[in-house]
Amino acid sequence: MFIRENKTTSKKTGQIYIKHVLVESVRVNGQPRQRVVMGLGHLDLPRREWKKLAHALECQLSGQISLLEDNDKYINDLALSLVSNNKLSQKLNILEAAAQPDSDNYIPIDIDSVFTEKTRSLGAELVCMDGWDLLKFDEILKDCGFSWKQRAIAKVLIFGRLISPGSELHTVEWFQKRSALSELPDSDVMNCGKDRFYEIGDMLYENKDKIEEFLFQRQQSLFPPNDYTVFLYDLTNTYMEGSCLSNKLMARGHCKSKRFDCPLITLSLVVRNDGMPVTSHIYKGNQGEPETMKDMLERLQTMFGYDSPQMVLEKPTIIMDRGIATKENIALLQAQEYQYVVITRENQSKEYLAEFETARDTFTRIDDLSHKHTAYGDENHVYVKKIEEDGENVCRVLCLSDGKARKENAIVAKKDAYFII
Repeated sequence: MFIRENKTTSKKTGQIYIKHVLVESVRVNGQPRQRVVMGLGHLDLPRREWKKLAHALECQLSGQISLLEDNDKYINDLALSLVSNNKLSQKLNILEAAAQPDSDNYIPIDIDSVFTEKTRSLGAELVCMDGWDLLKFDEILKDCGFSWKQRAIAKVLIFGRLISPGSELHTVEWFQKRSALSELPDSDVMNCGKDRFYEIGDMLYENKDKIEEFLFQRQQSLFPPNDYTVFLYDLTNTYMEGSCLSNKLMARGHCKSKRFDCPLITLSLVVRNDGMPVTSHIYKGNQGEPETMKDMLERLQTMFGYDSPQMVLEKPTIIMDRGIATKENIALLQAQEYQYVVITRENQSKEYLAEFETARDTFTRIDDLSHKHTAYGDENHVYVKKIEEDGENVCRVLCLSDGKARKENAIVAKKDAYFII
């Protein structure tokens, strides 16, 4: 196959029109002839590249793998686009020829002729775009020094994390093959390579604290909290597949995902009592959870000015699990006059065994408007009892949950089953 150039001249204006076609040599009645395989329209391609394009088109039409080198990616993409458009045009012509309307209101459709081409998603992208505009993300990134194109790529990375979480490479493939995000305003960056996405991902991380502060202030104006009384603080970690030798945060530690063969990073997050995020941070993979408390409090003081003489906001109550609630951290909270709620690190079940035996009689049941049930339809009542400590400015709260009790009993029963013959 080869590409031929056809020139036609307008009789009225004398203007010359140039079109290109893909042709192949065939024999008809023993004579050589040229048969047009498909029209290509007008090609803005140097003549020296026509042979490569003809080869790529022949591979696309025959279903063979192109032998062109990686640096000829533009030729391969152009061939794929031309073949796809040709197939679409042929199918539309067949569909128009088959449609014979019986009346003005009904059009018969040949089911075998129905097809889809380049199917892409749009619904989730529109929801993300609404949130993007609501938070004024473009203004935030512009203040951080992002250009128009950098903001567009950042939008792709952020939307990709929300809609189809994965690596930067996964996000690029999602954007180019599965999403209609490029059809939305200021989002057409289809011509950018994957390295460009990696660079913008690094820029987002470099400006993380500034972006996070802007977002928090915007969030506060859109969704003002009823109070600042409760902040929830917790940590987790995740693993990276690979050595990550150039990443200073990667370290070996106890992996909560049970991937002890991979290096880790630790992620921390503080949220308000309504679930809205306040601040986050990334630590080394072997970072001890209790050691992060001081850094977290310093971040809160910087954001809200709790340590300034003009501080008018009431300090929040910090809630954390037993992994962070060391004696040193509790003393730090007390020294900085924070209220706190923690789970004791010591097992004191025997000390309060008598209290729990009469829990339903002496405890107070928590009733709210949204009565909770388990996934199996069982009622999940929660009972609490407050015990004041003599001589201390703290109190203990005993808690009994029907759902938690059923879960613990099921765990024990499963362990017992291993010993039953």
